[in-house]
Amino acid sequence: MDTFLGIPCKGWPSIALWIAVIIIPWTYSLYFLKQIDRSGVERWGAKTAKKDQSSNNLSIH
Repeated sequence: MDTFLGIPCKGWPSIALWIAVIIIPWTYSLYFLKQIDRSGVERWGAKTAKKDQSSNNLSIH
């Protein structure tokens, strides 16, 4: 058997390595970030301005 699903058998170890190194950590990081978003903890100190503060900053006293 020289090919499997149209891909040469020599290429499958490279595909498996690519999946293990690229795809699995990428999907895990997306899952991890989604869990952080669900927890309500703000990430990396990025706080959004409250509506009261932003309107006060624009007004001249």
